[in-house]
Amino acid sequence: MKDLWTNRLKSHQLLLLKYLRYVLNDHFVVAIMFFVGGLGLAYSNGLKVMPINLIWYRPALIVGLLVILQIGRLSTLLKEADIVFLLPQEYALGTYLKKAKRYSTIMASLMQLVFIVLLIPVMMIGMKITLMDVIFLIFTQLCLKNNWLTVSLLEKYQNNRFGRLNKTLVTGLLPIVIYSIGLYGSFIVSFIIAVLSSLILSYLSVQDFKEIFDWKKAISFEENRMLGIYRFFNLFTDVPMVRGQVKRRAYLDFILNRVRKDDKNVYMFLYARGFIRGTEFSGLFIRLTLIGALIIAFIPVGWLAIAFLVLFIYLIGFQLLPFAKHYDNIIFTRLYPRGKDFQIKNFKKFTLVVLGISALFLNMALYIGTGQLIMLGYGILASLIEISLFTKFYLVTRVKKILDV
Repeated sequence: MKDLWTNRLKSHQLLLLKYLRYVLNDHFVVAIMFFVGGLGLAYSNGLKVMPINLIWYRPALIVGLLVILQIGRLSTLLKEADIVFLLPQEYALGTYLKKAKRYSTIMASLMQLVFIVLLIPVMMIGMKITLMDVIFLIFTQLCLKNNWLTVSLLEKYQNNRFGRLNKTLVTGLLPIVIYSIGLYGSFIVSFIIAVLSSLILSYLSVQDFKEIFDWKKAISFEENRMLGIYRFFNLFTDVPMVRGQVKRRAYLDFILNRVRKDDKNVYMFLYARGFIRGTEFSGLFIRLTLIGALIIAFIPVGWLAIAFLVLFIYLIGFQLLPFAKHYDNIIFTRLYPRGKDFQIKNFKKFTLVVLGISALFLNMALYIGTGQLIMLGYGILASLIEISLFTKFYLVTRVKKILDV
């Protein structure tokens, strides 16, 4: 079981590295550098004018810490075939799961540290919390995260005592109580309570770990966790593990009805329906637009917000390019009395509409973030120029290669 976990972890890390190459491309790294720099500047300026000890600071910090606590899930790396091939070795599964829990705890703890470190200036300047208290808070958070992962592991066993109510108490109510004791009383006391809760939980869970392992539930949890990772990678490149679904979406028929049903819009008709009723490309469009809008809405620096607006329009357009050959495997499209040049023309028209809709929402976010009409005007101008250049030159060149024209 030790070797199995080691091999699984190596394979998992190689898979992550494979797709991270596409995520951390030159464009994205430059964008992240600008984003971090702009956000850091805004954060620094905000701290200089931050009021001290406002009444809502502590409740807001409790909510923030509770949200941070949810980051970092249990990684078991179990696969569907394990329910057959590892079932005879279930008695030795404890060794495998202990290693999985240890790895998950290390990774989750690192993420907890990163987010809490970002909050340290707010706590020390805005709330006048001492450095020693911050250190106790960090260790308290790590203890609570350990509890969270322990309960998550116990859920994978049948007949465990941690049903929905007890899970809510341990992972929801208990942290709120401990945070409140620390912020309104003593951080040392809250840390001691967190340590005691971890010890008590470990003691009570000894018997639960002897119960029958719920393979189906554990594998389902792991597949959902990996699906979330694959969906993130799918924002940047094609991932075979993410399969699109088809949904009727009758409530969007009013959009489809606007596409003229004539010989000039043969492929436009197909692209519009494939995009709206499919989940792969429409999901990418929605996720990237929402992520872009959220980021831009929190950037008060006009030029930086416009830079991100331009970046996200490019990313959305780039992700749409493979959609050009979406119907190439359908033999009936070859019967159309229209050539590839006509198909490219229709795809160009389709992309113009999609990028225009995306630009509308991103510019709304730009105005929310900057609050300046002049910046909104610059954003609209930048959007029009980029969409025009993208569809007229870059899209045509790339789609010709995709369609082997």
